[in-house]
Amino acid sequence: MLSPEVVTCPDYLLQLARNCPPVKTAIVGTGASVVLESVCASVDAGIINPVLIGDPGILTQISDEIGFDTSHYEIVSTPDEKAMGEAGAALARANKVKMVMKGHIHTDNFIRPLISRRTGPRSRLRLSHVFHMSVPGSDRVLMMFYLRL
Repeated sequence: MLSPEVVTCPDYLLQLARNCPPVKTAIVGTGASVVLESVCASVDAGIINPVLIGDPGILTQISDEIGFDTSHYEIVSTPDEKAMGEAGAALARANKVKMVMKGHIHTDNFIRPLISRRTGPRSRLRLSHVFHMSVPGSDRVLMMFYLRL
């Protein structure tokens, strides 16, 4: 990460999400503590029910370090980033997850299989990618969207 700031979710987003049932979510790329810390916080807040995609050895090591018990969740073992992205897209295409979250994976390996007509989710719904960023000490929010119509 470029900033030494602690990554947090703004309270107003957590409050909005707490009014909804947990969403089955593919976490693509579980090989970084910030990803699993975010997953743990989302689970604790009742926002998601995760499917963890990545290297199980690295996942176990990091989850042990941060104290997050992953034994209750489905883990999809993948050998590399390309396979991670493909696994997330396949879960979405099969309607086994309702949301796909980018973890520790390059954006091209994450997005490419999701927007592909061959491997991406097939529905009449729009596919969107949202990047939400807030600046500590500011009430301004930056959100970037990708929509596939």
